[in-house]
Amino acid sequence: MPVGFASLNGGTTGGSGGGVVTATSAQQFKSFANQSGPLTILVEGQFDIGGTAVGSDKTILGVGADAALTGSLQLSDVSNVIIRNLALSNPDGDGEGDAVTLRESTNVWIDHNAFTDAPDGLLDIVSESDYVTVSWNTFSYTTSYAQNVNTNHRFAMLIGNSDSATEDADDLQVTLHHNYFGDFVRERMPRVRYGDVHVFNNYVNTPGDNYAIRSALAAEVLVENNYFENVTDPYEKAQDGQIEASGNVFVNSGGRTQAGDDVFTPPYAYTLDNAADVKALVLAGAGVSAGVEGDYDNSGQVEQADLDFVLQNWGDTDVSDVTAWSNFAGLPGGNIGGQVEQTELDLVLSNWGGTSAPNFAGAAVPEPTGVLALAGWSVWTLRRRARHS
Repeated sequence: MPVGFASLNGGTTGGSGGGVVTATSAQQFKSFANQSGPLTILVEGQFDIGGTAVGSDKTILGVGADAALTGSLQLSDVSNVIIRNLALSNPDGDGEGDAVTLRESTNVWIDHNAFTDAPDGLLDIVSESDYVTVSWNTFSYTTSYAQNVNTNHRFAMLIGNSDSATEDADDLQVTLHHNYFGDFVRERMPRVRYGDVHVFNNYVNTPGDNYAIRSALAAEVLVENNYFENVTDPYEKAQDGQIEASGNVFVNSGGRTQAGDDVFTPPYAYTLDNAADVKALVLAGAGVSAGVEGDYDNSGQVEQADLDFVLQNWGDTDVSDVTAWSNFAGLPGGNIGGQVEQTELDLVLSNWGGTSAPNFAGAAVPEPTGVLALAGWSVWTLRRRARHS
């Protein structure tokens, strides 16, 4: 489940509770994305979707480490959408010119994607969009695109696109955490008008940038425990924008760090990683991943939550009834269409502590809570312990 604003307003579940389909062509994907009702769309392969409108109640999930969409995903007046595990680019400027654009859309979770190469910007969140979380993504431009196609307008994320859009004043609540802003990004990491934006535990390394974070007209931005490296101006204010900042790390980063305001308090629970650890954490975990078997919630590690998931849904054969199962159907161990049974339990136990983050490959493996050994333990006993722990 998302951390941040996307967890509020009823939460963001995407296509959970609906069917699961696999798109292996642009035509299939466009058809699925426009369907009404909840649906999980597994993207298998790489294809050009042009400008594609996405309907409400959708999970768009890349299968494995090489799933990619070229073109523009356009979310306009929709709600409850999850976009995960995809390489996203729009080099030809289809649609509105961004890789992903949100207009008047609520409860959107954009997680573990790799954004690159678009003529306008990589991600725009505008026009009364609200309750959005952007987590564990990478934002960059390729060398050839930066040098030969888009030499100046290489922006990451715009939140609020017009000074005159006063209707945005009660919206644009966005959380950014554990994202990587990297090669050839010049600015907007993010740039904010009107919104309440929480920026924590991100890694920014953008030599030659103009600035990283800008709080502009009527915006409040909370900047916590980020790691800035090779950044010209880590965070700055314009017009009457406000910034409150704490716990950030600066490496070869001078310029403006304008803060000291009393901004909003995040209305959700979250845990801050130590800023000194953020670079390693983000480089290891952000972007597209092939996943790890048994990681049923796609957290990056096989752990207690995955065990609880299997035990609490033991024997279920109707995937629409299995809590959040369809949100990660395309990752290893998803087993959509089967039964929650010994196979799924074995994947959790045999891969306990396993992670898709390469930097943690040598870390000590924790002991499963409530599962000390398989021998002599019945499934009934395991389920009973999980439910009463």
